[in-house]
Amino acid sequence: KNEKKYAFMDEGWAVFLPFRFMENLTGFNSRLARNVSVYQDIAGTEDDIPEIIPSLSQGYTAYRSSAYDRSSIAYEILYDMLGNDLFVKALQEYINRWKGKHPIPFDFYFTFNEVTDQNLDWFWKPWFFEIGYPDLAIGKVNVQEGKATIKIEKLGNIPIPIKLTVYYEDDSSEVIYFKADVWKNSDRTFITEIVLSGILKEINLGDINIPDSNTENNLYLVH
Repeated sequence: KNEKKYAFMDEGWAVFLPFRFMENLTGFNSRLARNVSVYQDIAGTEDDIPEIIPSLSQGYTAYRSSAYDRSSIAYEILYDMLGNDLFVKALQEYINRWKGKHPIPFDFYFTFNEVTDQNLDWFWKPWFFEIGYPDLAIGKVNVQEGKATIKIEKLGNIPIPIKLTVYYEDDSSEVIYFKADVWKNSDRTFITEIVLSGILKEINLGDINIPDSNTENNLYLVH
């Protein structure tokens, strides 16, 4: 019985054990949602210090956000982007290379770049080295002939996933999701076209598990 109950740990879930454990038992990651809520409220303020700054140089609020909120969200987004197998492979390689030694943050970044065979500098730089905030907005929406062309604007410098929930007049809905790597080429806009399955009512951008410092620009209503 115990082997069946905790079998998810054999699938790499142990990497984010607290988050995954809550999701497995309840279907809702309240800890991640709380971290996101705290981080997006202070992102870009004087209490939001880049991760690369030593903890001894940070005040209590800045340190707490850096150690528990901003960092955990960044790794969650990276995990989502790379997938379980590749993320775990890179993390295990980092551990094997540096166990018993004295690695610095760059050793972590370089190991992930090498093992994943990707230049993830576009991700490391804003999340760990820069002051800024995450902010996506719904730009122009063009609806015609049963299709909707949606422009997403990246107003902040922190790359985050895109989650669109499309609502129809008959109260049905559908979700369109893009991982954070849609921003890897430093684009400031992203355009997607969807085939509508009914009469469009509204489009919502975002999710409680995705930080966004300004949610007032996340709604499109059909007038």
